[in-house]
Formats: sequence, structure tokens, C-alpha cells
Amino acid sequence: MIPGTEICLRVGGQVVAWQEVNHAKKDLYVETTYLTDEPFLIYDTVNSRDRPPKNTTEVVTAFTTVSLTDYGPLLTHASIKALQAAGMSLLHLDQAFIVAGGFTAGRRKSFFDYSTGFNFTEGYASDVTTNLIGYTKAIGERAKISVSLEENESRRIDDAVWSLRGSQSLPDLVVSARVDDRRWGNSQISLAVQKLSDDRITNCCGPLRSTLAWAASAGLELSPEVLGHQGRLLLSAAYADGAMAYLGNLPFVTDYVVDANGKIVKTSGFSLLASYEYLWSPRFKTMATVSGLFARTKTRDLEWTPTGFMASIGAEYSPFAGSRLGIEGNYYRDIGRAKYLGIKGERSTASLAKLKTYLARSF
Repeated sequence: MIPGTEICLRVGGQVVAWQEVNHAKKDLYVETTYLTDEPFLIYDTVNSRDRPPKNTTEVVTAFTTVSLTDYGPLLTHASIKALQAAGMSLLHLDQAFIVAGGFTAGRRKSFFDYSTGFNFTEGYASDVTTNLIGYTKAIGERAKISVSLEENESRRIDDAVWSLRGSQSLPDLVVSARVDDRRWGNSQISLAVQKLSDDRITNCCGPLRSTLAWAASAGLELSPEVLGHQGRLLLSAAYADGAMAYLGNLPFVTDYVVDANGKIVKTSGFSLLASYEYLWSPRFKTMATVSGLFARTKTRDLEWTPTGFMASIGAEYSPFAGSRLGIEGNYYRDIGRAKYLGIKGERSTASLAKLKTYLARSF
């Protein structure tokens, strides 16, 4: 409680330090271009450059207040994140929002997002912090529906060659429904609608019109008990048509391509994720996550189908309350293949493995 007021203040945060060792032999090289007005690309598997071990430290400090008003509880939250890695330091505002009467306004996690898995490393799933204004309506004691307008600056994927996003005056519309039940777990479905506009001007067709893109996702988390110990199972899937950032972070894709006739051709794709966490004891647990992302861009003459696969396995020990000491292995596999004028190109594949050790302390 803040002296002289009826405001409850909580100051907390987390310090995380980790080291990443990258074992990569090959990389996937992709260059987008045009042949006259026809979209085209050059891709191949190339030798990977040496990557020394990378040490990263992240500090998040959070301030949360709760007070009572005539309209119900008023909650405010703000967090500052400091990051140091590879000789560079960064300090920025992570989140800052208020919640009152069912309304949420400010910078926070998107209402579309569900989970990236139980491992330290995120799987292929959306995880975005953005500026938004939303309203959440509780339905009974377990369910709620949220509607929000969200800034889409971090939801744009263009390369200034195939696509060049124009000025965006409209935010994304996001609708989500969630159910939480202590007996079995939780589930969520989400839908997002986004306006696409392009600033490129082709020789044939002049300025381009705008079109709509969308994405949808569904997720389920269960809490089964296996051999007398508690576990958590997570399953999620997402589909996008022109709004690829809602699937997760996969390189080698753009939201759309401008075809030779000046038409916006949207990229479509889907992501899948499965994650499991098993508590062997109150202080020790193991985690495993597999996820994949599949995309397809098809113009009149070109078809580009990049895919990504990721698997993570890890173990985590908590020597005392609020602490985590973990080790994790990650495996990535990226595949790219194109077809031009009906002729299939070679399939290029790049794989890499990472080993991470980390220490986290909450306060």
C-alpha cells in the first residue's frame, strides 16, 4: 500500500542470463527480385559463417498498481526491459497499460496470442507486444470474449522488393474467446483482420488497390496427471492469408507479392505446435516442444513454398523459490523450393542445432 493512499503497489521483475552455442553448417540464402514485372527469386544452400558463443542478459522491472474506483478496480501495469548481448545494450518500455471496467488500453501482449510452448525457446506461434485498446466481457466464471483494435506495425512482413507496405491508417481487428477451467486446463480461439496496402507502382498498372488479410488460431492446454506427477500438454494451430506474422517468426516469406499485372497476391500458410511439460518433483521438470510453419506464395508464373521445423527439449531445476536453472537443445530445419513456369527447382535445405544454458531469478 502506498502511504497516504488506497493504492496497492507491487514492484517485481526478473533477471535472465543465458548462453547460446550455435552449431550450423549450412544456411538458406534467398533473394527476391523481378524479371521485368514478373516476381522471381534466387535461392540456394550456402556455407554458414562461424558463430561464436553468444551471452545475453535480460532484466525486466515491473510496476503494478491496483485501486478501487466508483466503477470498480483500476489496474495499471508498466514494465521496463534492459537487454545486453554481443556488446550491445538496449533499454526500452516493454509494456504499459491500464485495465478498468473491462477495458484495456496501452501497450501489452496481443489478445490474439495464446502460447509459444513450455520451453525456454519459443516455438512457431505468435508472440507480439503492441499498442491496443480492447474490451473483455466475462461469460460466467470460466469464459470471456475480447475484442481489440491493435497497431500492426510489428505485424508487417515485407521486403521492399516483392512487397512494400503502404501507410497504414487502420489498426488490426482482433477477436478472441477463452475458457479457463481448473479441472482440465484452458482453450482459446482467435481471429484477426488486417488491411493490406502497397506503395509499389508497376510499369503496367499504376498505384495498387488495397485488400484484406486475416488469420485465425485455436489452442488447447490440458493438465493430465501421469504416474502420480502433474504435467501440461499444449496443442495449437494457426492459419493466415496475407497476415503471416500471426503464425510466428519464419524468414523467407512476405505477406504478399505484387504480380506482373499489378495485383496483390497474398501469401498463405499455417503453423502447428505441440508442447509438453512434466513435473518430476516440485523443483525439477522437463519440457519438449515441436512446431512447424508452412507457407505458399503463388503468382501467375512463380510458386514459392518455404517451410520451417523446430524441436526443443530441455530440463529445468529450481534450487529455491523464484529461481530457475536450465539447459536446452534446439534443432531447426528450413526448406525452400520454387517452381517457375511449371518447372520445379531444386529443394534447398539448411539445418542447425543450438545448445542453451540459462539462469533466471524472479523478484
